[in-house]
Amino acid sequence: MSKVAVMGAGSFGTALAMVLADNQNEVSLWSFDENQKDEMLKTRMNKEYTGEALLQENIGITNSIEDAIGGKDVIILALPSKFFRENLEKYKKNIIEKQIIVSASKGLDFNTSKRLSQVINEILPENRVAVLSGPTHAEEIVKKQPTYCMVASENKYVCKNIKEIFEDKYFKIETSVDVIGVELGGVFKNIVALAAGIAEGLGYGDNTKAALITKGVEEISLLGESMGACKETFYGLSGYGDLIVTSISEHSRNKRAGKLIASGKTMQQVNEEIKMVVEGFESVKIAEKLKKTQCVNMPIQNVVYRIVCEGQNAKKTFEKFFENISL
Repeated sequence: MSKVAVMGAGSFGTALAMVLADNQNEVSLWSFDENQKDEMLKTRMNKEYTGEALLQENIGITNSIEDAIGGKDVIILALPSKFFRENLEKYKKNIIEKQIIVSASKGLDFNTSKRLSQVINEILPENRVAVLSGPTHAEEIVKKQPTYCMVASENKYVCKNIKEIFEDKYFKIETSVDVIGVELGGVFKNIVALAAGIAEGLGYGDNTKAALITKGVEEISLLGESMGACKETFYGLSGYGDLIVTSISEHSRNKRAGKLIASGKTMQQVNEEIKMVVEGFESVKIAEKLKKTQCVNMPIQNVVYRIVCEGQNAKKTFEKFFENISL
């Protein structure tokens, strides 16, 4: 049994806390929102994010950073990438060197385009770091449906440790030393999911979405390789696996966001309707910078950027894309 802090009480953070509790760990679930914290303590549910699923008794709920982090063996960061750096800076004074830090966030640091594990290494250079990624919709995890994901760290002991605290009869973990690939797979798949959502919103069928998914993984693997990742990683759970579930599932906020964009809504309007962070919006902006610096041709990224960020007409832009661009 380990003592674990989960920083972030959104859907994924709450689901991970429940997995850890099922595996007999002592868990603290931190929320920045005092009202959310009070409601969870009262009902033992996080209704906004995980519905009627009950939070086990070995999950402590707090909005105190000190109480959440103090005395823990492992700290899981389940935060929107947009707020990752600023929150980690707040946590820093409460974190000690022996604690393992795990990023469970699927995004990049917007101002620097750094991977979030790099942000952790920058702020907490003495701590051991891992990343958790893969096809992991919270809605299914809390129902204890079989889920397989990836943990990556340059330190094999850390991988073994994180695998042990998480792995359960319904939650399985593969390990990897390719931190870059596992991390980037979880970021760039959101771009393809937006494309799939736009296509569906425009009335395109399964043939089109299958082409986007298949060619999308090739495209993001090229960018990932240029950044130091192993190509093979993008064809595993944290690449293809995550891309498939994010592109086809009705639980996917990125796919839903794409459908809403296709209907003519702006990014701001989509965020207001979904009421959760759409990581793909930030991913597509950052990928636009990276493809230029890395000199990688990304036709799917190009069309998504034009529609989502430049506000071009989705129907006309997609039609031109399929007519004139060879995937």
